[in-house]
Amino acid sequence: MSKYKIKPLTQQSLSYIWNNLRDYDREELVLQGYDAKAVQRHLGHPFAFVGLEGGKPFVAFGATQYESCVFVWCFGTDRLDCNWKTVHSLATAFLSNLVSKYFGLSVCVQVWEGHTRSRAWLRRLGFRDTPHTTEINGEVLRVMEYRGRI
Repeated sequence: MSKYKIKPLTQQSLSYIWNNLRDYDREELVLQGYDAKAVQRHLGHPFAFVGLEGGKPFVAFGATQYESCVFVWCFGTDRLDCNWKTVHSLATAFLSNLVSKYFGLSVCVQVWEGHTRSRAWLRRLGFRDTPHTTEINGEVLRVMEYRGRI
């Protein structure tokens, strides 16, 4: 039996992940205006999931459609760093599913430019920088668009 499971995101798993966020994820989420209450808007969305390792939440991920774009999101605990291969496989399958379901729409992510590891990983997944940026308190958030794996 696999030690990893994917389940719909719940209040309990989201609270656990929020209280144990990686530093980079916390900085990025706070820059985007999220706090413990605001991040709860992801609950109940059909594309909101939690990754469990041995029954313990370690990553939350999902997607939300805004007009002609589907924005993906992902954040987690320090265990996310220990499980990159698993998360990469999950993300590849998740993106494939999104592209099929939302055919014709852009799949995008907004990422803090200071989160260099995340940006490098997103490039490996097939995301590319767009010219769309937002500056908040001197920090730049960039929109990246999924173009498929190369």
